[in-house]
Amino acid sequence: MSGAARKLFVEAGDDPVLAAFLRAPVDDRPETDEERAAVEAAKAAFGATGQGVPHAEVIAALGRRRSAE
Repeated sequence: MSGAARKLFVEAGDDPVLAAFLRAPVDDRPETDEERAAVEAAKAAFGATGQGVPHAEVIAALGRRRSAE
């Protein structure tokens, strides 16, 4: 548990829901080959340019994807 999570845990007192949330794993599903490949591609793209995708571009892409659904 991280320091921030530990602090929240102490402050949670007797709140069992918050305590369970703070103890829960980040993701309990195994990473798939497709996810692993996507992460490696993203790392390679970032390593090649030193830049990520601008926030506005991500939002625009999400908007296009939603309108296509």
